[in-house]
Amino acid sequence: MSRGSRFLINGEPTNNRLALASMGALRAVFRSTGKMAHSAYPELGDSAIHKLVKVLGKLLKLPLPVAHDVGQSTLNIGQIEGGYAPTSSPTRPRRRCWCGW
Repeated sequence: MSRGSRFLINGEPTNNRLALASMGALRAVFRSTGKMAHSAYPELGDSAIHKLVKVLGKLLKLPLPVAHDVGQSTLNIGQIEGGYAPTSSPTRPRRRCWCGW
């Protein structure tokens, strides 16, 4: 006799009601590079965060798919990290995003 299960009932995302489908997930990390400079002389640097803000703005404008059985896809930009100090342009920030569909 084999061990294990053929089915799983997980009531967490549905308030303990049975559902026929659930959303999938995609995790992504976006990175960019720049050149550090003091905030008093930003023209000497190249802000990697400014580059990523432009990319994230475009990402938020993308049309997300709708599945008839689970509904509208979602997008969450959940973490932003980067920079050495508040007075310098960051060189290697990264963003973590969560997409559910």
